Amino acid sequence: MARACAIEPDVLFLDEFTNHQDPAHEDLLESLAQGFHGQGGTIVVVGHRLDQVRRMAIRGGDAVEIAIVIDGRAYVCTWPELQRLATEEAGPGPFLRRLALASESEVAFASVPRS
Repeated sequence: MARACAIEPDVLFLDEFTNHQDPAHEDLLESLAQGFHGQGGTIVVVGHRLDQVRRMAIRGGDAVEIAIVIDGRAYVCTWPELQRLATEEAGPGPFLRRLALASESEVAFASVPRS
C-alpha cells in the first residue's frame, strides 16, 4: 500500500488488502486507506468480509457508495441503504441478512463492561 500511495494516485484499488494480517496491522492498513480518502483520494475495496466493508464505509461517512454482487446481481447503495435492503423480505437473501445480525452483536459487545 505504501508503494501505491507513494505515486500519489487519484484512485487506490485494494483487493483483500488486509488478507493474512493480524488485527493490529489490519487496523493500521485501514487507517492508512482512510487517510488517503481523507486527502481526497478515491478508494475501491474488494472484500468478502462485511465487517471490514462496514468499518471502511462508516469511517467514510453515510454518503459512501458500496457496490455488492450477489448471485450475479449488482447493488450500489450507501451503508444505511444496504442495512435496510438486508432486512427487507424481498432482499437479496441470507448473505446480506448477516448484516443485521452483525450490527446487533456489535452493539451487544460494545455494552460489555471493560476492566
